[in-house]
Amino acid sequence: MTRYCFAFLCLVTFFPLEIFAQSYADRGVLMSQTEVVGSARIQALGGAATSLGGDMSAAYYNPAGLGFFRKSEFSGGFALNVINNDAAYTTYSFENDNFSTTNSSANNSHFQLSNLGIIISKKKDDLVPGKWRGGSFGITFNRLNNFAGTVSYGGNNSSNDINDYYLQMVDRAGITDINDLFDQPSIIGMAADVYLLDGYVNEFGDPYIDRLFPNDVPSLDYPVAQRETIITSGNQNTWNFAYGGNYDDVLFFGLGVGVISGNYRQERFYTEDYVESFLLSQELREIYDWSSTGLNANFGLIFKPIPILNIGASITTPTYNWVRDRSVTGLTARYDNYEYCPDCGENGGSVILGTETPPLGDIGTQSNFNITTPWRTSLGASVFLGKRGFISADAEYVDYTAMNLSSNDFPTEGDNNLISNNLTQAWNFRAGAEFRIASAFMVRVGANYQGDPYKNENGDNLADYSRLSLTGGLGYRSSDFFIDFVLLHQTTQQLYSPYTLTPDANNPAFVTPYAVVDQSKWRGQLNVGFYF
Repeated sequence: MTRYCFAFLCLVTFFPLEIFAQSYADRGVLMSQTEVVGSARIQALGGAATSLGGDMSAAYYNPAGLGFFRKSEFSGGFALNVINNDAAYTTYSFENDNFSTTNSSANNSHFQLSNLGIIISKKKDDLVPGKWRGGSFGITFNRLNNFAGTVSYGGNNSSNDINDYYLQMVDRAGITDINDLFDQPSIIGMAADVYLLDGYVNEFGDPYIDRLFPNDVPSLDYPVAQRETIITSGNQNTWNFAYGGNYDDVLFFGLGVGVISGNYRQERFYTEDYVESFLLSQELREIYDWSSTGLNANFGLIFKPIPILNIGASITTPTYNWVRDRSVTGLTARYDNYEYCPDCGENGGSVILGTETPPLGDIGTQSNFNITTPWRTSLGASVFLGKRGFISADAEYVDYTAMNLSSNDFPTEGDNNLISNNLTQAWNFRAGAEFRIASAFMVRVGANYQGDPYKNENGDNLADYSRLSLTGGLGYRSSDFFIDFVLLHQTTQQLYSPYTLTPDANNPAFVTPYAVVDQSKWRGQLNVGFYF
């Protein structure tokens, strides 16, 4: 086989690769966790809507709440999101036996359509006799997740670099002849094609593979500058079609179906810069995206035993998602005009490895799979304070280990084992209160906590994937229209690693670098609605 070499540059074109890509368990969590969903009013209450009625968000939370509507309604809401990601990148120095951390941050903002819907009410007039009081049908749109964001991290590493990752993969594959790597659609094949890896022969005549420059390993005097930028985009939405009925103003019931659509794109750009080496830098790039369509159903009841108390329960079935994903990856290496001549003694001739970068090509593949996200079971209660307002609270149970992956394109047993072994059950809690401060004006506060879906039995997880949202808002109601506003602040953490090293007792330098990202998201949303 021959290596690809352009003038002054050695380049490998894109190959399918998942060095950076999420595991299927991570993708399932991404599809299962949601932001605080609904109208500005319900978001201001922390999403505590299981036992509440009279808001179109009930079509998503508990369709029994549609049975409370006395008028038909049309409304929609737009939001501005401002996201800040503070990253702490940690590397290990085995020479000093300590860890060092470098901090960085990135932020972005964007507008979104958060919710939209129409409710058609067929409630009977109070003067009409009978225990059956009618009901309402709703069609609603809600934004479940907005994936837009930017993460940037970096720092110096004096113990290892991504070349160590390549060599560990070569060792695990049992490959000793460099010719077996050339032109192969894998990360180690790519590394060989751009001369990061080379072939050698030991004193016994046995071939082995090492760095092109075996002595150029990171050290305190010559650390490698590592940095990565991760750009994500996309969203996940649900259309709900639901009906809620009212029996004697005491028992409310509802059922509905949801059509969930999603798209996600992640672009990762990882770079290493070297000092005092003919290898100046290398850059690994991945573009990964998926699109999905899913179906689920929800059912619910709200019981009103006395005028000041609502008790609600709802169940959302697993969402069955059809997913198509694609991943393309490229690797580029830049050299300081190094004369590469492995066969000069026998055949003569050489190539000059240089720095100019021509346009890159793009080769990609895609796969199709199905992922079923967990059941969601919610219980809630609301206490009403006359015309002064109310207090509402929910508890929701989600068993993330119940997720299941299936595909005709690849085996899924190992991925389903990872789901069972790495994920756990989680409780989500929502609470909020609304107080009337004038005849037509309301003030609202709320909180929303979503439990970490990942197991942490020993307390040694580097990041906490739980989410905490604090909310507050204002509302105005007239006989013809209403306006609601919410300000929401959400915090969570994420964990990234540019590569993963297998610990080696014979090499204490093999400690995986990682970045813990503290994400802070602010959202302001305005809803306007009309009665008819």
